[in-house]
Amino acid sequence: MAWLFWLFQYPKHSVGLKIIAPKIHGLWQCKLAWQVTLFMALQSMYSFTVFGWLSPFLRDRGIAAFDASFIVSISIFLQTIACFLAPVIATRLPHQSWFNVVVVLLTVIGFFGCLMAPMHTIWLWAVILGLGQGALTSIAMAMIVLRSENTHVAAQLSSMVQSVGFGFGAFGPLMVGLLYPSPGHFIKVEIFLACVALALIYVGFKAGQDRHVSVEMV
Repeated sequence: MAWLFWLFQYPKHSVGLKIIAPKIHGLWQCKLAWQVTLFMALQSMYSFTVFGWLSPFLRDRGIAAFDASFIVSISIFLQTIACFLAPVIATRLPHQSWFNVVVVLLTVIGFFGCLMAPMHTIWLWAVILGLGQGALTSIAMAMIVLRSENTHVAAQLSSMVQSVGFGFGAFGPLMVGLLYPSPGHFIKVEIFLACVALALIYVGFKAGQDRHVSVEMV
C-alpha cells in the first residue's frame, strides 16, 4: 500500500522526464566497500542470533518461557531507541571508528552477560545488549551513506552491502544451532561469537574511518 503515499508525491509534470544515472565501476574491487559490507554481515550474524536464539538460551538457563520472552522483548524495544540515537551521535563525530568499536563491545558484553552472568543480573545485560545491538544495526546502515561520495554511489553500495551482508549474516543462527548440541552448554557458541566479535571490531574500525569508497563514475 506504499504506492498510496507516493501517489501524492509524484511530480505532476514528470511525463517524458528521463533520468540517466551514471554507471559506477570498481565498487566490488574497493577494499573499503568490502569492509563496510563485512561490517554489515557480521553485525547481522549477531542480530539474527539474538532474534532466533536468545530466548531459547535464557530458557535453557532456567528462566520461564514467558519471562525469557519478556526479557527479549524489552531488549529489542531498547534496540529501536538506540537505532534512532546512534546515527545522530555518529554523524557528529569526525569519524566513526571508535564509536563502532564501542557499540560492538556493548553488544558482545550484553550477549555474553545473558549467557554467563549470574541470573539476578540478567536485566542489566539485556539492557546493555539492546542498546548495543540497536546502535550497531543502525550505524552499520549509516556507514553506507557516510562512506559514499554521492547518492549514486550510495545506491550501488547499499545494494552490495545489504545483499551480501544480510545473506551472509543468515549463516549466524545456523552456525549457532550446529554448535549448540545440548542445553546449557554455551562454550562452542561463545567461541564462535567471540571470533565474530573480533572480526567486527576490526572491520568496524576500518569502515569508520573518514573516507569514501573509490569508484569511477561514467
